[in-house]
Amino acid sequence: MLNLEEIDNTIEELESGDTTFSVCDKLASLYIVKEHMTKAKDLVPESNIDEQIEDIQALFVNYMSNRTSENLEKMLSTIYNMISELYHTCSDSKEKMLFKKFTNDIASIATTTII
Repeated sequence: MLNLEEIDNTIEELESGDTTFSVCDKLASLYIVKEHMTKAKDLVPESNIDEQIEDIQALFVNYMSNRTSENLEKMLSTIYNMISELYHTCSDSKEKMLFKKFTNDIASIATTTII
C-alpha cells in the first residue's frame, strides 16, 4: 500500500530530474493520488464547525506570527461563530447551562490570571 511519504519522495525525485512527457505523466498521476489521500473528509456534513476548527488553527498561527488587531478580530470572530453554532444545536438544558457558565467565564477572562 502506498503511503504519503513514498509519494512525496517519488514526486521530489521526479521533479528534480529531466522534464519529459513520461515524467510529467507520472507526476500528474502522483499529484492526483496524493490529493485523494489527503483530501479532508467532512466529518459533520450538517455543520461548519469541523471546517472552522482548521480555520481557527490557521488564524491562530497567523495572529501569533503577525499580531495585528485585524488578525485577532478574524480569529475571535471565527471562534464566536463556532461557539454560536454549537450553542444553537444544543437541545438539552444541561448543555445550555454549560454554555451559560462558559459565557460567564469568558466575561471574567480579563480579570483572571493564568499561572
